[in-house]
Amino acid sequence: MTIICEKINRFLKSHGAEHMIGFVIHPYLFLIFMAVCGGFVVFTARVFGAVTMGGMMLCFLAGAFLPIGMLLVSNESDNDGMLKDLRNLFELLKIQIHAGVYIIDALENCCAFIRSKRLKNSIKRLLNEIYLSRNITEALEDFNASFRNEHVDMLVIILKQAMESGYSVNNLDSAFEQILDVEKAIHIKMENAVERNVQVLQVLFMAGMIAMAVYCSIVEFKSLFEIF
Repeated sequence: MTIICEKINRFLKSHGAEHMIGFVIHPYLFLIFMAVCGGFVVFTARVFGAVTMGGMMLCFLAGAFLPIGMLLVSNESDNDGMLKDLRNLFELLKIQIHAGVYIIDALENCCAFIRSKRLKNSIKRLLNEIYLSRNITEALEDFNASFRNEHVDMLVIILKQAMESGYSVNNLDSAFEQILDVEKAIHIKMENAVERNVQVLQVLFMAGMIAMAVYCSIVEFKSLFEIF
């Protein structure tokens, strides 16, 4: 059970459960919440109609996994929202490192330009842990565990290399270019989604016009038959 709780705790931490609900949730409490959601879905299904035992089990599983689905969607939304902040962060870090600013000081200076609350709070917590414990490796690992984001993984690698060797400009350039490519891909995806929605609306409009024409024709034929 301890291993399961550890895995749940890692999942909750990496998918921003604390940011989503506003406090740290214990794995046992999360399991109870999953069971409550499953029971609620079963109760709702029973209210609206008779459900077999197999149907009740499926309803319970669907409801129980609903919180997990919500966390996955929330984390994906957070990652998309952090993309611009991470791009600006890499660029600002590169400029400050070129100017000879120490990487930790440069990271602290960048906090003022970050709009994502989840990212900003995590960076502030990282800086506090570094200043208090002086254990940079452990602080970075804890920071990395707070996200499930490949760009944050890259940031942690860059920070480690900058602290060890003092040189990470090339990696910052690579990370910056990678984020630009991702942003372009997301933009194209959104344009395609809008285009598909427009096409669906056009098809629905045409189908509605055809259905109306058919209905009017039927009514007209019916009135003609009544006359004869």
